[in-house]
Amino acid sequence: MALKRPHAHLFVTEAQKQVFINECQTWSNLGLHPHIVTCHFVREISGVPSVFSEWMVGGSLADLLRADTLYAGAAQETGARILYIAIQAARGLGFAHENGVVHLDVKPHNFLFGKDGVVKVADFGIAQSLGGPVAHEQTELEGQAITERPQQQPRSAQGGGAYTPAYAAPEQEEGKTLTRRTDIFCWAVTVLEMYMAQRPWQLSKIAGFIMTETRGSARFAIPDRMFSLLGRCLAMDPEDRPHDFAEVEAELLEIYRQETGVVYPRNVPSDGSDSAGHLNNKALTLLELGEDGEALSCWMQSLELNFEALERREQGDSSAFLDCYFKAMGKRAGIDLDLCLSNLELFLLKRKTASKGGLNSRVEKMRYEFSRVGGGVR
Repeated sequence: MALKRPHAHLFVTEAQKQVFINECQTWSNLGLHPHIVTCHFVREISGVPSVFSEWMVGGSLADLLRADTLYAGAAQETGARILYIAIQAARGLGFAHENGVVHLDVKPHNFLFGKDGVVKVADFGIAQSLGGPVAHEQTELEGQAITERPQQQPRSAQGGGAYTPAYAAPEQEEGKTLTRRTDIFCWAVTVLEMYMAQRPWQLSKIAGFIMTETRGSARFAIPDRMFSLLGRCLAMDPEDRPHDFAEVEAELLEIYRQETGVVYPRNVPSDGSDSAGHLNNKALTLLELGEDGEALSCWMQSLELNFEALERREQGDSSAFLDCYFKAMGKRAGIDLDLCLSNLELFLLKRKTASKGGLNSRVEKMRYEFSRVGGGVR
């Protein structure tokens, strides 16, 4: 897993800490999606809330641009690769939008690659819930500086928030209303940089002008249809941009087919927000944040899904789940472990599965171990 730990000096007050935690929960609540880096859980380390997220072995798009490896191979390979990245990032951001979250710091550093080359969008640590409060403290991650606007009072999806000027939409600079079209602008700046192989602008609001003026000198020729799409996405007025990433993706798929002569090979992905693994990680985060009741509810749902998988003869690891559950619960002061054990025993009685006996034995063993070390009701 990757550890993202904010600078300790950013948490002078509990309110500052809570803002960051809320943003991490927003990221975690997106669940599992093929094109979003998974936020596994949040843990407080030495008084600083820290994010444990999916480890991406392939580095970032920024790394590819810096090393010039984005353009390896024949021209057709490069063209397909750029579109491949653009489509998958659009799908990840589109999924976040459909779940009420805008990213607001879309840039090459946040497009990461897995071992199979899949593209995932990372660092929703500065994301905001659409329609939710957006008062922001700075959420700078070690080794990555981002600009912040002065803190705004809570209001509906407005305010500059934290952003990177070279990729930010004009409305971020101006402190105006932020919507999914804000991310569309930032995404387009990133895609344009892939074609240009450089970023000859300090402020992204002139990126569209530079694209028009310097199109002939781009590192990789921008297809006419892509040039038109990027022009719309880079419009200064959000109302002139595509409505959402579904519209953008539909156009991208046509461009891919037109440029490569084949249909884009990856089907529309489904999310795994209700998977046992995600619910288990969400429970760990809730437990760390003191939401014991909600954590227990998530764990019981996770256990239910594990049992269902076993009954269908699919992969399911309820034993490992129980180990994780009790290790975490055992570290929490004020948790009624005896009641938790009783709840699990009652749950097991309601199930009719071949694995039930083994898990019952495990629960009994844990009850005995807790009683030996003074566990039970605390």
